[in-house]
Amino acid sequence: MSDILSNEIEKSMRGGFFLVMGSIISNLILSIYLLSIPRLLGPDDYGLFRLCNILPSIMLILTDYGVDIGITRFVSDYIVKGEAEKVNRLFKIVLVYKTILSIIILSFSLMLADYFAISVLNRPYLGYYIKLISLYIPFQAIFTMLYYSFISIDRMEYLSIVTISKSIIKVTSSIILIMLNFGLLGVIIGHVLSEFLGSVIGLALMFFKVFREKGTNLPIFKTFREEITSLIKYGFPLFISTIFVRLNVQYRSIFLSLFTSNIIIGNLQAAINILVLVSMVSQPISATLLPAFSRLKEGGKEIIEFFNLSLKYTTMIVLPLISFILIFSKEIVQLIYGFQYEFASNFLVLWSANHFLVGIGSLILGSFLNGTGNTIIIFYVNLIKLLLVLCSLPLLMPLLGVEGLILAVIFANFIGDLYGFIITKKKYGIKYDYILMLKIYLISFISIFPVLILRSFLSMHYFIIMIICGFSYFIILITLTPLIGVIKTSELQNIQNVLRRYRLIRYFVSPFIQYMKKLSRYSI
Repeated sequence: MSDILSNEIEKSMRGGFFLVMGSIISNLILSIYLLSIPRLLGPDDYGLFRLCNILPSIMLILTDYGVDIGITRFVSDYIVKGEAEKVNRLFKIVLVYKTILSIIILSFSLMLADYFAISVLNRPYLGYYIKLISLYIPFQAIFTMLYYSFISIDRMEYLSIVTISKSIIKVTSSIILIMLNFGLLGVIIGHVLSEFLGSVIGLALMFFKVFREKGTNLPIFKTFREEITSLIKYGFPLFISTIFVRLNVQYRSIFLSLFTSNIIIGNLQAAINILVLVSMVSQPISATLLPAFSRLKEGGKEIIEFFNLSLKYTTMIVLPLISFILIFSKEIVQLIYGFQYEFASNFLVLWSANHFLVGIGSLILGSFLNGTGNTIIIFYVNLIKLLLVLCSLPLLMPLLGVEGLILAVIFANFIGDLYGFIITKKKYGIKYDYILMLKIYLISFISIFPVLILRSFLSMHYFIIMIICGFSYFIILITLTPLIGVIKTSELQNIQNVLRRYRLIRYFVSPFIQYMKKLSRYSI
């Protein structure tokens, strides 16, 4: 492994550590939200909350035009070229641009709210709520800009502070307001308040930490048009593909509002929310890989090797998480929501199938293509997904209901991600290790059966059963992984070398690595 690649792996692990820890803490706090809000509101109002956010989510797309994702690419270029003094200027230019544009978009959302509630959702009483929740648009736009800015300069700890703060504000304010009998209105106010205060905290860190560290006062208005034009030129295919993604999501939401009840919508959203357990790991991984791919030389052997390692390890992490959720879907729903959401466990099992596409790069492909500047492939991937959903949803949902919607999404994601992976594989000459991936999938599935047998002999509270079975599943996985040759002794040693600087992680992980190193000597 080259020094360049080792350095990028170490940077990614450092950033990933802060993001994963921030994500875990944030989502643990949000788990209180997931536990209490659906219970306090009930499936009916929880479904209405989902519908209220359709129009603002669509309008939020128009606050970007590809500028946000361009930040990571341009900042990485500035740093590689030794022009770090231009970084702050870029941040300030984008902040001014996003603020002005998001306020304009907010105005349009407020004007369209009543029409959307009456003509699209067929629920005239939601107009007021749509206007209120639309107020989060400028704050979310600024937060997204801060998100990519902190990632681009490897300040993941600042991003973690902001996300944790947002979670605390969202949970406390929403629960207090609901308990004061504000109901749906209280949840919406809590949502807007968390976005507002989160953006304020993020801006404070940007101004008082980042700008002071960089120490530059280059004028922004002389190059404002040039910088924004360059960012849009780079990111516009991504902006269009983001529109495809959002239209895909909101098109499904509109179909749900037409063909199902508020209770069914609430059950589906409750099931999707549970998968934040996976996003706690997957989103930080994806975020930290983007600047790493941007810094590595396109066409060099390091970037191909880094891609293969990223694909291998993300698959090894995500597949077991999804498999465990599948085993205990019913228990997880009961633990979080109680017995009100009777359909959520079935929806959770079906929706989880989307994550089995991780082995063909569904998690890392976007970061790789964004980092290397080949955004047009992402454009076509998301276009394919949108077109397939547009065609299949009117056929499947009237026949199968929500299950038809989920099947349409799974089919579209599979075809789109497979297309993107095949094109990327050919373009960069990536050698896909089919045998290795087959081993990873087999280990994840084979390890389930001893856990199922163990569960059948346990007669105690389901939460205790989940803990015992979860630990057993983990031990089986780390036993089979080195024995079947998925991970080698040299790889485990490289992981140990990278972790030497991080005591907290090292003390927790080292015993398991030592155990796997001993077993790897007897690998098949």
